[in-house]
Amino acid sequence: MNAWWNGLQARERRLLLALAALTAALLWWLLLLRPLAAERDRAELAIVGLRQQLGQARAQVDAILLARQSQAPRPVRSLFALIDSSARSASLMNAQTQVEPLAENRVRVRMDGVDFDHLCAWIETLDREEGVDLHEWSVDRALAPGVVDTSMILQISR
Repeated sequence: MNAWWNGLQARERRLLLALAALTAALLWWLLLLRPLAAERDRAELAIVGLRQQLGQARAQVDAILLARQSQAPRPVRSLFALIDSSARSASLMNAQTQVEPLAENRVRVRMDGVDFDHLCAWIETLDREEGVDLHEWSVDRALAPGVVDTSMILQISR
């Protein structure tokens, strides 16, 4: 290789060095700069999409908060009575259920052998329609599929 290089004329060596530099620059552009630019453009598009989603989410939050403020005040009744009657109407009282008052606005509910889907729907209904928040929740699988044992603390949202 060294003998071949030395056998070249000075002009041929300069031409080969220039060609090697151009090849290196082309490879640098093709293998590094071009993929980085494409990835940057993709990331910028993703950021624009996420900003639009954030704007939509903020608008939905504002609409939800406005709707909550405009709702008529709920009739005053004890949380214990509300939990008991709503669990009965949701057909959750056939599970072994205990409702224990902890404070005026907080109760502990234990249910054994309850259908998980019905339980989640009941909790969501309590939150949406009655303003009751799930403060603590513990769920264990029961033997049957889709059936759980649960313990939760529910409280009136402020």
